[in-house]
Amino acid sequence: MSELQRRLLDLMKIIDEICRRHDIDYYLIGGTLIGAMRHKGFIPWDDDADVIMSRDNWEKFHKYAQDELPEGIALNTQDTDDSLALTLQHFHDARTTFLFRYTITNPEPLGICIDVLVMDPVPGTEEDKYEYIKALTAHADLTCHAYPFVYRTGESTNFAANWERVQKEGMRAVLDDIDKVAFNHKEEDSKWFAQRLAGSPHFWDIEIYGKPKYVPFEDTMLPVPERWGDCLCIGFEDNWMYIPKSGPTHSRHEFSLVNFVFPSKVIYKDFEDRIDRKELNDFYCNRKKIWDA
Repeated sequence: MSELQRRLLDLMKIIDEICRRHDIDYYLIGGTLIGAMRHKGFIPWDDDADVIMSRDNWEKFHKYAQDELPEGIALNTQDTDDSLALTLQHFHDARTTFLFRYTITNPEPLGICIDVLVMDPVPGTEEDKYEYIKALTAHADLTCHAYPFVYRTGESTNFAANWERVQKEGMRAVLDDIDKVAFNHKEEDSKWFAQRLAGSPHFWDIEIYGKPKYVPFEDTMLPVPERWGDCLCIGFEDNWMYIPKSGPTHSRHEFSLVNFVFPSKVIYKDFEDRIDRKELNDFYCNRKKIWDA
């Protein structure tokens, strides 16, 4: 393992300990799931880790984690901080620094992190899917200034009107109105889980995840979906099992800076002294208004 992977594994073990203690179901997902099933650990060149859980399990995890995190470990989520950019959650080592490009406009104190994705229940019609995507895109366009999510759907997100409301009523009031359209369905009334990530709101049959199955991962055991093969074939087709012929590749994550020694609050100060954040946010928001017209 690389030093980064070792630190990511330490974070995953903390997540697993909290989830086991409180009977919370969660799963490895994405490249982390490929690594578990193909390498029994990290993909050798991977530089991040992803876990996923249903909204009901996320709410339990969020509740308990607030009181049970070890010193130096933190959980960033829009559930408690409207200034954060993304709809995924960051479980991170606050004694280190991960600096992403989008952080320049949304200053998130962030260290080496595990992405925690939430799956929202969605009922069984195509219209339900459409309404979910529309609401998620409008939400993300408001909170993540650096990315124009409207480009993903080609439809208006009502950004200009929503942004005007934010100035008058505050971010939370506007997000609450957007979120209640799609984020409040009950699991027992739903057919799908929707991955709450605006760049990739994949829909999964609820039954695919099932009861977590623990498999070897480096020097420990971590959980994968009950139907992990279906999960990987849907997400990556059959190619997930093959190592690229070109050999090890590299990640394409947009890290601007990774530091194992200094916390982000120290490093971010250098950016604060050099950036007019209001001017930058005005630029991004004015551009979104034009694109969304």
